[in-house]
Amino acid sequence: MYNSIHFEFEILSEAVAISNKDQRNVSLILGVEAIIKIKINEAIYFEEELAFLEFYKPLYVWKERIKEIERLDFHYYSVEYDDYKDGAIISLIPYF
Repeated sequence: MYNSIHFEFEILSEAVAISNKDQRNVSLILGVEAIIKIKINEAIYFEEELAFLEFYKPLYVWKERIKEIERLDFHYYSVEYDDYKDGAIISLIPYF
């Protein structure tokens, strides 16, 4: 059986350019909202409105690292979600 994962993003925020001087402006970064949809084998695994840039950065790092490490977990936490003991907002854990 072939397993596939597909990410879809629908940006909800107005087009706003974030310059290099704004890269540490957490309010501006968290203000870019998108509906994130994750499908595994064409079935919707996750669909929710999230801070897009905050989510995309760890996703990008994971996608780059998974090229080197075949079985690598992905966990997404938000700065707005401060109760880490309950777990990540999104977890993708490979199973083989």
